[in-house]
Amino acid sequence: MRADCLGPRSSGQPTTTAPALIGHVTSHQRHVFFSLPTSFNDERRSKSIPSGRVETAVGGLRSGKQLRTDVLLFAIGRAANSDDLGLQEVGIEPRKRGYLEVNENFQTSQPHIYAVGDVVGYPSLASAAYVQGRFAAGVIVGDRAEVELSEIPTGIYTSPEISSLGRTERELTDRSIPYEVGQSHFHSLARAQITGQTVGMLKLLFHRETLEILGIHCFGANASAIFTSARRLWLRRARATASPGS
Repeated sequence: MRADCLGPRSSGQPTTTAPALIGHVTSHQRHVFFSLPTSFNDERRSKSIPSGRVETAVGGLRSGKQLRTDVLLFAIGRAANSDDLGLQEVGIEPRKRGYLEVNENFQTSQPHIYAVGDVVGYPSLASAAYVQGRFAAGVIVGDRAEVELSEIPTGIYTSPEISSLGRTERELTDRSIPYEVGQSHFHSLARAQITGQTVGMLKLLFHRETLEILGIHCFGANASAIFTSARRLWLRRARATASPGS
């Protein structure tokens, strides 16, 4: 197995769960090659060629290197579904991959036209679209409220599942915020041992001095469901921050 470069999460920061996820994949499948992100040469597209009795996928990289393997999975990311919105008719020019540029109030280049949800890009989550929509509606009626996208939980329905809320360790380090880490691994839990789903962990990041919860991250079986309780912790933390005397 090679893991030369771990791919970034949707926010553009490398995910802290990637090494463990790679270990999970390679424990079930040998000879797995990870190279994220990787650019393929447009002139040398992937193809299948006979190799004895086995069909082999060959991928050509821009570096000139070729990858020969039984199966090739090439993920190119998401694109906004904005082609049929009639943007040219209203004078809005989409960005790369069809995403719309918006300001802090979710206004497009046409101030009377607002855009929220997947069409504006990250974090491309239903929960985020709800928050963005309520915020934009508040702006329209003159009741602007503050919104922090880092406080919107993310759920990735892979196997195993991944859920995250708040800051990552890299973000806290870059901001020179003192923090401590609390971890709980699934393999030490009775339920995981009974079900055989022992791959996963829950991580809490909290301020070293104030003990304020700064980030909650989880991957493993039913991580999105486990995050329901984590979300309650986060809301309790937000209320405590807003009312320090309570």
